[in-house]
Amino acid sequence: MKKRMHEGLLGEVIDDNANAQAWRTCEAKAPTREEWEKEHAAYLIDLACSGALHQSQEYVTEGIYSGWIRRASDDKSPIVPQAWALARGLIGFDKPCPGAKELGEEAIEELKDEVQKGSGNQ
Repeated sequence: MKKRMHEGLLGEVIDDNANAQAWRTCEAKAPTREEWEKEHAAYLIDLACSGALHQSQEYVTEGIYSGWIRRASDDKSPIVPQAWALARGLIGFDKPCPGAKELGEEAIEELKDEVQKGSGNQ
């Protein structure tokens, strides 16, 4: 057992060049920050708007709203593109978002304001 644990901890000698090359290959395949943010926003919109969550839908939608949009709009700087895309998605700008009805009218109006303010920056 001791020998097996010793071998498991030491393992094989790692080829640093091969390891570095593997990481460079992985990095080359990674999306740019802009691509990732666009994909992430689309994922969150689908999560909030799909209705697939049923009972927990309001919590997911509220979490996306408070964590991404309200937080982004708390400072007075222009809304970031990812939060702007989320706001558009939640108000159903591109397609209906049944999950957003859980936010209430005040939040929906705030989302519309953010979309309006951010439309010149996108």
